[in-house]
Amino acid sequence: RLDILGGSPPCVDAKGGTTYLNRADVKKAIHVKSSIDWTICSNDLHYQSIWSGNMNPIYDNIFDLDKDIYMTMYNGDTDTVCNFLGDEWFQDDRNLTVTKSWREWYYTDMNGQQVGGWTQDFQRVHFVTVRGAGHMVPQYRPAAALKMFQYFIENKDLD
Repeated sequence: RLDILGGSPPCVDAKGGTTYLNRADVKKAIHVKSSIDWTICSNDLHYQSIWSGNMNPIYDNIFDLDKDIYMTMYNGDTDTVCNFLGDEWFQDDRNLTVTKSWREWYYTDMNGQQVGGWTQDFQRVHFVTVRGAGHMVPQYRPAAALKMFQYFIENKDLD
């Protein structure tokens, strides 16, 4: 079987993820059939079109499921696949109540305190950019991604 790109896209190193997700014990733990081989790109899906409709009703439906649902939308600020401006404009167009305006957020690594990026909080939504990260934020900025994920799990505003 030949993937469209012959393996990983040139901008992504997926060898570690591919190896891990194809391990028998991992497949068993996440309830994937042992006959399935994971790959980052696939020829198995044949899309007939690209949907470019209004995402607002989808987000509204998700938030309507439970009054306690919250989300973090994030982008690396050097991501050329999903530019942060598009997601920022999407959040602005939702007309949500801003609970904390734009500000820097920080994380600490072996070199001390670093600017993690910028963030703005809305009612039930945290919008975050990760400074110096491309499309695969944890690959580019693991310490910043870990703090962002921990704060998401705890539904805390980044500081």
